[in-house]
Amino acid sequence: MLRLGLGQYGVSPIEKYQEYHTPVLTWNSTIVQVKDLKKGDVVSYNGIFTALEDMRIAVVPAGYYEGIPRSLSSIGSYKIHNQIAPILGRVCMNITVVDITDIDGVCVGDSVEIISPEALSYNSIISHAQKAETIPYEIMTGLSESIRRVVK
Repeated sequence: MLRLGLGQYGVSPIEKYQEYHTPVLTWNSTIVQVKDLKKGDVVSYNGIFTALEDMRIAVVPAGYYEGIPRSLSSIGSYKIHNQIAPILGRVCMNITVVDITDIDGVCVGDSVEIISPEALSYNSIISHAQKAETIPYEIMTGLSESIRRVVK
């Protein structure tokens, strides 16, 4: 008998052995809204984020219901156009708001990489788990059945 556990997803339960694994999970979504904020505007549940300057945001239809830990609120990030898009405010039930101020040309319909298959990426399952102060397995088992899966 053999229990693959995390290994079947290319994630090592022992950090020092991660170099021998290649993560296979990628999670992408699509931007559903792009909006300009003025200095002082608030975002997210309870207005937890206040814009300190004029900025541009994007709304991503994925939140804690889909498996994004609320503990990534204001500290996690996604990838848009191959650039970092920090999470602003609280991760909501079905949406996350990200900062796209410094990312040119972002439009509704653009792809968002929520989880990268690159182990060392700032938005890998490993990085998300570290920022959320949990383990990668908890992140993976928390992914909702509502997320469409494509196996290649």
